Amino acid sequence: MQEFAVSDRAGYLLKQFWPQEDWNLLQDMLQYPAVVSYRAEKKRQQREMYRSAFAHRVRTARHVYIYGAGRVATEVIFALQKIGIVPDMIFVSEGNGNPESMHGIPVYVFSGNEVKRKDGVLLLAVREKDQYEILSKVRRSGVENVILM
Repeated sequence: MQEFAVSDRAGYLLKQFWPQEDWNLLQDMLQYPAVVSYRAEKKRQQREMYRSAFAHRVRTARHVYIYGAGRVATEVIFALQKIGIVPDMIFVSEGNGNPESMHGIPVYVFSGNEVKRKDGVLLLAVREKDQYEILSKVRRSGVENVILM
């Protein structure tokens, strides 16, 4: 499906090439640019508030752990490095096929005992489709301070 389609003859946007939700948003943008601009600004402010709260929570944690050793975990490690934080450990579900360390941080098989401290936080840095299953496992092991990434 084309995201942006224009009639060759008339030079206008064709509704048939747009999903209904996107088409409605486009119509709103054209009719009410101030409202759309306000919504975009509110979303930007909300994202900034979340980033700020996240950074504060991670900075005030005495221990920072990551669950996951894939692409999402790598992105989280780089984001943490930008704010001057190096995680204590990385956890994975299985030792087979996972590295012994990532970016100088040791990788261990998750048991839950290492993370039960109240002054630590576990960043769940896995694919979205795996989050629920892993979060359930983490919660069953008694870990309370978990942030989904």
